[in-house]
Formats: sequence, structure tokens, C-alpha cells
Amino acid sequence: MRMASETISLTELRPRLSELVERANERYDRFVITRHGRAEAVLLASDEFEGLLETIEILSDETLVKRLIEAEEELETGGGAALGEIRSAVSETSSSPLSSSSSSAEPAVVAPKPSLGED
Repeated sequence: MRMASETISLTELRPRLSELVERANERYDRFVITRHGRAEAVLLASDEFEGLLETIEILSDETLVKRLIEAEEELETGGGAALGEIRSAVSETSSSPLSSSSSSAEPAVVAPKPSLGED
């Protein structure tokens, strides 16, 4: 995925808006829109914008960031469980449509430990 960034004035943007929206959505190009030489807005794909908002939300949650760091540390020290093991555990405890097939070639992942009133 190529992510180019281009600066364009509001005057130049107007007649090309449809083209630039298409480029943003199809090629993930980003456009910094200027007015009187100053950056005023950004045009980018809506799914990229949603991803940025989600990232901000995650990073602003100190508890979640701490749990993510702990999970990474657990993986680095050989902890965690194979994806197949997690799917099996989930399918045993719920009516989830997840597959319970397990393979030793599946990557290891860490299932976060439930917090019991630690917030």
C-alpha cells in the first residue's frame, strides 16, 4: 500500500475533488489542503481515518496499553497459546462459529488475562 502525501491549494482542489477522492480511496494518497499558503485540512481515505481514530482511542486507554505491553512481553518470553488452542477454548465455552482446528504451524498469540477489578 503506497501512501503518498501531496500538498494542494483549495483553489486547485475544487475542480479535481472527485479525482483526488478516488486516489485517496484507491491508492491511499493523502492530500494536505492549503488556503493562503497555510495547511487547513487533510483529505484521506475514510478507512484510514477510522484506523487513526481507533489507534488514538487505544493509545489513550492506559489500562489497554499496559495490557498490550504485558502481552508482547509474554510472547517474547515464550508465553501465549497457539491460535488453534484459543479457538478450541472459545468454541468449548460458547456457540462461536470459530473453527476448532489446530495446527502447529499457526502463530502463537496471547489471550489477555481477564482483569478482576484491577481498574
